[in-house]
Amino acid sequence: MTGRFVWYEQMTTDTKAAIAFYSEVIGWKAEPFPSPQGGEPYNMWVASQGPLGGVMTLSEDAKKMGAPPHWMAHVEVDNVDSTIAQGKAKGGKVLVPPTDIPTVGRFSVFADPQGAAISVFKSATEMQPHDTTKLGEVSWHELMTTDYEAGFEFYSELFGWEQMDEMDMGPAGKYRMFGQGGSMYGGMMNK
Repeated sequence: MTGRFVWYEQMTTDTKAAIAFYSEVIGWKAEPFPSPQGGEPYNMWVASQGPLGGVMTLSEDAKKMGAPPHWMAHVEVDNVDSTIAQGKAKGGKVLVPPTDIPTVGRFSVFADPQGAAISVFKSATEMQPHDTTKLGEVSWHELMTTDYEAGFEFYSELFGWEQMDEMDMGPAGKYRMFGQGGSMYGGMMNK
């Protein structure tokens, strides 16, 4: 389903330390995923409902672009290439062009017009949704940006996200909750 968060990737400078940390703090297990043609080792994060993400070394290309160790959320789309074209037409910037991952799917990373990075993904196989109310699952997605209203408009046009609620946070401004199909995914506000 377009717009659903389906995978979470951690890019880090020390995968062993990350695995030790998240295994102890959250209880995730790390499970090696076979790398095609001897590529970089990749470990999947596995919770009680199965794999939910992965961890790998931050690439030299990413470091050269100024990327620090970070988490990247992947949003499911019907077509990576057309979603990226639509995002570019609306002011987004492609950071990683549409790329195939053999036997896994296709992805691309882009920055929205305010500069926040996110990935779009189309799996080669159907991905069953996780029950995000269970312990150890990713249950909330937050965007801190320079213009949350423009961000919401951008993502709602791209992914079909809907405004679920909005809360006045006083001097901090408004906090808009978003989701789709009756499921709340997270919130966004100005930083």
